[in-house]
Amino acid sequence: MYHYHPVINLDHLGNIVEIKYNAHIAEIFDLPESVMHDYYVAYRDLMQRLQLPKYQIQIELVEGMMAVFDNRRMLHGRQSYEATGKRHLRGCYVDRTEFKSRLRVLAKRYTS
Repeated sequence: MYHYHPVINLDHLGNIVEIKYNAHIAEIFDLPESVMHDYYVAYRDLMQRLQLPKYQIQIELVEGMMAVFDNRRMLHGRQSYEATGKRHLRGCYVDRTEFKSRLRVLAKRYTS
């Protein structure tokens, strides 16, 4: 399965609205030679910045804790975990269009 897309998507004002990055499944960059060098320099800079503590939030999840985040606006991962006892992590994805539609419907219902 292949899907080509920009790593960083901008809105009409040039603001970052989405970052798509997964080092484990990244493919070779298929770019024109004229931009290849600059792209690799920028990509390496992004990877280095992601390792800086000022761009990271670390939260230790404990039993019963829930973490909710926008998967398109935040890179996420884990450092490590203790392999003692049972470990269960459940993920859930919500379609962005459906979510925004539901918010609009609820806003109309509860602000009228």
